[in-house]
Amino acid sequence: MNNTETNHPLNNEQDLEKLILDLKTEIQTKEQEVKTWQNGKIKTEQTLFEKEREISRLKEDIEALKRENHRQRRIELDQKETKNKNQALELFTQKLQAKMEVAK
Repeated sequence: MNNTETNHPLNNEQDLEKLILDLKTEIQTKEQEVKTWQNGKIKTEQTLFEKEREISRLKEDIEALKRENHRQRRIELDQKETKNKNQALELFTQKLQAKMEVAK
């Protein structure tokens, strides 16, 4: 009976060591999963940051284009106004010259 008693605790000790080893392996596996998820989260956050930065840059580009478009429209309106004034002045000059011809 003494032999059985010594074998039994030894088996329990071996089972305990196996259990400890299995648990350590499981802990390492879970820690690796956590690291994988953290790396995925970091990559996602980096991608999100890059997209937000790109959106911000695009918004700035849109505003710059709006300003340029407004400036171009203003230039075109000024040119059109100048052209109309020149045409009116030319017409006035022609009428004035015609009156002067009649007055001679």
